[in-house]
Amino acid sequence: MEIKKHVARFMSLPLQVVLDQPQVVLTGNNEAVVENYKKIVAYALDHVRILTSAGEVAVRGKNLTLAQLTQESITVKGQINSVGYS
Repeated sequence: MEIKKHVARFMSLPLQVVLDQPQVVLTGNNEAVVENYKKIVAYALDHVRILTSAGEVAVRGKNLTLAQLTQESITVKGQINSVGYS
């Protein structure tokens, strides 16, 4: 893993891409973007569970929707109350 970190830094590549790590970006309390995910484990209006290489990311809130879905990222919108790893 250390070698991958050095290569990423040398080539100016994002560590999350080289190390297959997820990145979670929050915009206020109404949008969460999870990048580098594996699959959606559960979806309901009050929670979304997303499997990543680092475990599950759980987004909890109200009126949650999957606003955008690509092979690289998921955008969850709604009233977000919490985001956590398990």
